[in-house]
Amino acid sequence: MDIRKIVVTLLSIAFVSLLQAQDPEGCLASDCHGAYSLKEFVHPAMEDECASCHESIADNHPAGEGNEFELTAEQPEMCYDCHDENNTKKVLHSPVEDGECTSCHSPHSSDNEYMLLKAKARLCYDCHDSDISEGKFVHKPVKDQECIDCHSPHQSDQEYLLERSMPELCLDCHTDLEDVEDKESVHPPFEDECLACHNPHVSSVKNLLVSRVPVLCFDCHDPEEALPPLDMTVHGPLREKVDCSNCHSPHGTDFEPLLLKNKALLCMSCHNKEIKSKTGRVLASLANKVTKENNVHKPIREEGCTACHDVHGLERELLTDTFPAGNYKAGRVENYKLCFDCHKSGLLTKKETRTATGFRNGTENLHYLHVNREKGRSCINCHDVHGSGQPFLISEEVKFGHWNMPIVFTKTEQGGSCLAGCHEQKSYER
Repeated sequence: MDIRKIVVTLLSIAFVSLLQAQDPEGCLASDCHGAYSLKEFVHPAMEDECASCHESIADNHPAGEGNEFELTAEQPEMCYDCHDENNTKKVLHSPVEDGECTSCHSPHSSDNEYMLLKAKARLCYDCHDSDISEGKFVHKPVKDQECIDCHSPHQSDQEYLLERSMPELCLDCHTDLEDVEDKESVHPPFEDECLACHNPHVSSVKNLLVSRVPVLCFDCHDPEEALPPLDMTVHGPLREKVDCSNCHSPHGTDFEPLLLKNKALLCMSCHNKEIKSKTGRVLASLANKVTKENNVHKPIREEGCTACHDVHGLERELLTDTFPAGNYKAGRVENYKLCFDCHKSGLLTKKETRTATGFRNGTENLHYLHVNREKGRSCINCHDVHGSGQPFLISEEVKFGHWNMPIVFTKTEQGGSCLAGCHEQKSYER
């Protein structure tokens, strides 16, 4: 045989052998690499061209021994020949930053989506603390092991590798809060940082709160302003169970300051029935006193209950200034400062007047007559300070010891008449 024919034949066999070594079907069909094709997800490079990642450095594969192939380039440059670069944003996942793609991904095949070495969070827990999935209350993405619902596995412009900024990211799932940013009163943490109040993974407190209410609230709000000393009169919702969310929304509402409803409706949530106070005094139901059909006290009608009441607690039975608690009190201005925030003090101090009050007989001041004495009659002996079906907030009946004293008032063009349990019918004209 011609020596040249022998050489050509040998070179042809070697060349075919080399092609077979780099042909994907040949590689996957072999006894060495066939298992790669049996998994659910196979790297497209294996299906198309093994040589896109591997190059031969010897001509005796597969019979030879030792390192016969090497990578065409180092990670991650080799990966970026096909995949988009994942190291261009502000925050990089440490495997990406270190160029170690194969610390998370199999380069050949996997039974896990995205060619991951392990399924979902199991892979993350190789580096990250698995305690973030253990707690009384677990965030649904954590429970479902869907870390990438919130986090980018490669890079992000957001802290913690978040997919989007907050609250937009949170609103992808919490759609019931989508319109909160358009409300009149929005809690500042909701606008900027959900994590100021919520743990994103697990918590021992309901709603994934960082700590219990009101301790959480006092991280920002002054507890001395919100929670008065127990020796003062403390509003029932704070005294019985200190829960700010009884009255306030933690996110946002149309009612300042973050009230769940407008002031009147919110207060009526409790004060629509009789309430026994800490001192044992029974507070009447206000539900029928502040209706549209009644004459409602102007501060309540225009501003709400907080015109006269502190909603957390004060020394004066939740009143913002002095006012008698009983039927009698010395008729001095300092005992009625709450009333004189709006009304003229002359109705108490001027015996004769034409301007200080409309309750006068000619110039005789009938307020002065009733109140200006050491045992003066308090306002509540005649008036309902919230609302009444009679003119001038005249009460239909007044608690007087164990007796509900009736009052019948008739308004006239120039005055009126009063028939009360404490005196016979009397009339006056201005």
